[in-house]
Order: sequence, then structure tokens, then C-alpha cells
Amino acid sequence: MASKKKAKGGAGLDQDQLHLIGRVVGDNGRKYLPRYLIAFVLMAIVAGMTAASAWIMKSVINDVFIARNEALVGVVAVGVFAIFSIRGLADYGQTVVMNGIGRNIIADQQKRLYNHLLAQGMDYFNAASLGEIVTRVSHSSMAIRQVLDLIIRSLGKDLLSVIALVGVMIAQDPLLSVLALVIMPAILFGMRMLVRRIRNIGRAEYAGMAKIIASVKDTVLGIRVVKSFGMEDRLKQDMYRTIDDTAKRSLKMANLSARSVPLMEFFIGLSMGTIIMYAGHGIVAGERDAGSLFAFIAAVLLAYEPAKRLARLRLQLETGLIGVGIVYDFLDTPISTKDADDAQPLKIAKGKVELRDLSFAYGKKSALKDLSVIFPAGKVSALVGPSGAGKSTIFSLIERFYDPQKGAVLVDGQDVRTVTMQSLRASIAYVTQEAFLFEGTVRDNILAGRPGASEHELVAAATAANAHEFILEIPGGYNAQVGEGGGNLSGGQRQRIAIARAMLRNAPILLLDEATSALDAVSEAKVKQALDTLMSGRTTIVIAHRLSTVRNADVIHVIDGGRLVESGTHEALVAQGGSYAHLSALQFSETAPRQPRKPDLAEAVE
Repeated sequence: MASKKKAKGGAGLDQDQLHLIGRVVGDNGRKYLPRYLIAFVLMAIVAGMTAASAWIMKSVINDVFIARNEALVGVVAVGVFAIFSIRGLADYGQTVVMNGIGRNIIADQQKRLYNHLLAQGMDYFNAASLGEIVTRVSHSSMAIRQVLDLIIRSLGKDLLSVIALVGVMIAQDPLLSVLALVIMPAILFGMRMLVRRIRNIGRAEYAGMAKIIASVKDTVLGIRVVKSFGMEDRLKQDMYRTIDDTAKRSLKMANLSARSVPLMEFFIGLSMGTIIMYAGHGIVAGERDAGSLFAFIAAVLLAYEPAKRLARLRLQLETGLIGVGIVYDFLDTPISTKDADDAQPLKIAKGKVELRDLSFAYGKKSALKDLSVIFPAGKVSALVGPSGAGKSTIFSLIERFYDPQKGAVLVDGQDVRTVTMQSLRASIAYVTQEAFLFEGTVRDNILAGRPGASEHELVAAATAANAHEFILEIPGGYNAQVGEGGGNLSGGQRQRIAIARAMLRNAPILLLDEATSALDAVSEAKVKQALDTLMSGRTTIVIAHRLSTVRNADVIHVIDGGRLVESGTHEALVAQGGSYAHLSALQFSETAPRQPRKPDLAEAVE
């Protein structure tokens, strides 16, 4: 919702808020219209029975207690029983119907938010806070139910109850009704003053909740760093400050909302006192009957609660619309990378990948400049170069996480922007340096490569990845829990499960991002053996910082500053004496065994 002031609409709500209410009703009201109508009818019955319970008080007082009409005692008693029984059943029915609708609305909105989240491009995830995302999906979606419930219950139950009870009041005594209703403008004015103060506090409270969630996430994911660097005290201070600020805002909102209660009580008490004083004199003088006054007071008291809820409606809507605005702000976030309207499935012939005159920038920061590279089908191609040269960006563009500002990525001659992303990514298997595992079982993580695979295919993929043996050794085997991010497994084990996942995918194109750099010698040997099996017959592109891992590649491309500077085999590039030869000389000299150093004269004397 925009921060600048908008023209006011009905009920004192501005245009943005009315627009949000319209979207909520439009997105959800039509779908659940039949059930809302049922709930509305039941609410109308509740309102009618509430008015009847006030109306019958006249007979209770005049016919039973004053006139002592024995013949009417049973009739009135049965009538009171019937009124309250029907009211209770109708109220229960509308509650059940509204709860069912509310549960479905929350589920629908969370699914809608999650689908929109999955559809977002990588640029969104690079900029978004995890705390904000979690708050939107888990908490803000409930605000839509809250707003709809407020509107339906206010119109169907509270408003109808007030109208019916005011009808009873007018029927009993029109003049007293005027005295009772004259306080309404003062109540509405007081509520409006509260609303102005609560609006900004509510948005700040949502931001505080998101920050708390983000801080907890960072603490859990980075707990090793936190403990290693002794960051506990600093993190506690930051978290305590955020929690205290959020708690203060929450308390302030609660206190401001609570002010509506004494405000209402003051004016209702003033009204009731005036009515009793005025009507009491009439009864003493014999000008009024006690039954009519009792029925009138009963109607006023019964109307008090729904009237109070109606008076607080805008206050509650303001709070709910904060969450609704956050939901729709996210749903209105454009998807930067999506399928073209006429996108067709990718047709893989051999698996040749080509970058043609490719230029790409993250905002104003250029990453690739007029880059043209061919990765031959069925061959192993390596990308080497300094950090920040653009190697990972090339992978992101091949998988179409981003679209280039210039040029094209082609797979077997097809521009990836003209094919469906699902078919493109189904043709690619990706193994990263830090293998990410989803919380769940070993089986679940391998089957993520191809969910419909058979048990035989699952075991075959794990065996080919050099993982089957260690999986059987861990408690639970394939049904063992890997923990969040795979924390229950070693780095080598995680990497081999990730390779098994890629094996099971059986994609013709394979992207490897320095898949062995973080492993010890024993784990690296096992992973390399698994990778050799995985790479066989596939178009493989490898990002490598250690040149020893790509010496046998069919072609090596040297990237620097977003440009291609050299291409060739290891031997050819070394012979050229260029950038690759320099890198090779540095790395292989560092790994060469060192000769024992001869002691100098001073050391010999000592």
C-alpha cells in the first residue's frame, strides 16, 4: 500500500484499502459464494432470534411477573426456550461454515504465494530477505481470512443483529431510541482517532517479525561460524533489541485497540443512565409500562456487543489490511524470467550448448561481455579463470535463471528463451560445490532427480555414485534422515548423494561446479570415480579452480573479466604460454614436492 495519502472512500478507508478489500472479495468471495450464502442465512437467523429474545421480554414482565397470567406462563417459557435453542444452533452452524471457509482460504493463499515464489527469477531471491518471505507465506496469508471474516460477520451477524434490535427499540419507544442512538457519532469519531495512530505501528510490527525470523535463520545456518567466532553475545544483543522493539509495537497496538472498550463503555453507560432516568420517571408516573421498558433495555444491551464490534470494524480492518497489502505486494511482484507465450518443449538431438555474443550484467555491474563459446555435444568442457570472471554466471544463463541483455544461449540450435523452462531444466543435471540436501530421507533426496524412478533405478544410481555402500552402513539406510541441509552426513557423503540424484535424472547435459574442491583426499577419490561414470557420454561443462581436475578435459575455456581469452586442450594452452600457462605454472609448482632447504651458516654454527 502506498505511503502517501489517498482520497478517502467509504467508512473512512482510503482508495488503496478499498482496492485491497475489492481484491480480497474478488479473489475469494466468488469461489466460496454458496457457502457464504449459507453462513449469511444462518447469521440472519441469529440476528432474528436475538431481536426476538429482547421482544419477548415484554411478555415476560407484563404477562407473567406483573399480570400473573398463568395461562401464558408455559407459552412464554416455551417461546424463550425455542428462541435461544434456534439461536444457538444457527450460531454454531455459521461458525462451522465460516471456519471451513477460513481454513480453505488460508490454504489457497499459501499455495498461491508458494507457487508465485517458485516462479520468481533468481534476481528476486538475491534481493529478498528469507524472514520477509516466511512471514508472507506463513503469517500474512491469514490476514486475508481475517478481513473476509470481519466483512461477512459484520454484515451478516452484527449489522443484521443491530438492525433487528433497533427495530425492537423503535417499536417499543421511538423517543428512547433517539436517546440511545445519539451517542453513535461520538463513538465513531473516537474510533477514527484510534485508527490513525495504529496504522503505521502495524506495518512496523510486521517488519519486526520478519527480522526476527531472518535472524533465527542466520543463527541456525551459521551456527558453526557463530560459535567459532564467539558471536553469541553480539547476536543476542541484536536479537533482544529487535524482539523488544517488536514487543513494544505490539503492546502499543494492543493498548490502542483496548482504548475502544472504555470509550464504548463510557458512552453506553451515559446513554443507559439517561434512558433509565427519563423512562423511570414515566413508569413512576404511570405513563409507561415496565414490560416495554425492560424489552427496550434488553434490546439496547443485546445490541451493545454487535454495535461495539461494528464500531471497532475499521480498527480491525486497518490491522488486517496491513497483512493483506503485504500479500498483494508480493503477488504483484513481476516474474522476471518466464516462459514465452509460444514456448515449445526443448528437443535434444545431441546436446550441443552454445553461447552466442552473450552479454549480461547484474544491475550496473557487467559480468559477461560479447562472449561466444561452444560446448561440444558428448564432450567435457572446462571453464577456468579467476574468481568473478563470470563462470557461475554462464551456468545461470544456461539454466535460464536469468536472461541475457544481449546475445543468446542455444541448446542444439534452440534459443533457451523459446523453449519451456521445465523441459530445459529437465535436460540438465547440476552438481554444485556445496551439495544441498533437502530435509528428509536419503531416498527422498535421490528421488528428487526423478520422482517416479523405481527402487532398482534408485539403487543403481546410488551404486554408480559410489554411495550405496555407505548408505547401507548408516542407521536407517535409504530411510535415514539427512537433517537440515544434510547436516547428519559428511561432506563426501552429501556430495555422493547429490551425484546419485544427478545420475537418476539421466539428463544429457551436466553442469559441475567444482564438485570436489571441499573434500578430503579419500572422499575426493570416491567422488571423482562417481563423476567419471556420470560424465560418460554427456555434454559436460565443468567449473574448475584447481586445474588438476580438468587436465583431461576435451576443451578448456579460459574466462577473464567476462570475456573468453583462450581455448584449447591442456597441452595446447600450456604451449601457448598465455593466461592458462601462467595459472598452470603457479598451481603445479605449488603442488610439486619441495626440496629440503640447506641450513645457512648461522644455523650451522648454532
